[in-house]
Amino acid sequence: IAMILGKRLKKAPNLLKRVCQEAARGPRNWAHVHQALVGESLDSSPYSYEPMLAEARKHLFLAGQNLHHLTTKPRVKRLTFDALRKKRLRMQILICDPEADYAVRAWTVVGAKYRDDLYYSVCAFKKWLGEARRNQLDLDIRVTTLVTTSILFADPDERTGKMVLAPVIFGRPISGERPHFVLSNDREQSMSQI
Repeated sequence: IAMILGKRLKKAPNLLKRVCQEAARGPRNWAHVHQALVGESLDSSPYSYEPMLAEARKHLFLAGQNLHHLTTKPRVKRLTFDALRKKRLRMQILICDPEADYAVRAWTVVGAKYRDDLYYSVCAFKKWLGEARRNQLDLDIRVTTLVTTSILFADPDERTGKMVLAPVIFGRPISGERPHFVLSNDREQSMSQI
């Protein structure tokens, strides 16, 4: 990495030696390593929001920088509220706080329209929250200083639970264009999908 950044490589012999020792321990440590699914583009994946919403039976948690891709599509809102009503789904959403100016400025490096998209999503989610409360649906939406990656958990406490992790990549501000990793609580099911 140092060479890519045009810097001189500083050797850290003790650290390197420790890493090599850990790696040389042999196969007994592989019991703690599990495979994960890796997708190239979230939009063309069975692990995007809509399929995961359909799959979730009890609980859906999602966190993202602004989740703008959810708040701009009326179909997504309709499907979300249908799931909240029909399945009595518990849903939790976490996005960045638009008042955390330094965090908002940081994300505008990834996408120039980030601030506008975040404000749009916050306004839309406030409406979602009001509607959910009026209809006594289990929807909880909160803000936090900084969300550094997009995460979606479907039924995290169940054996069939899955987690989708989509890292933020510079130059790819649209979440559907990002690669993603899928982990399952059920290791046997995970292995059969690879």
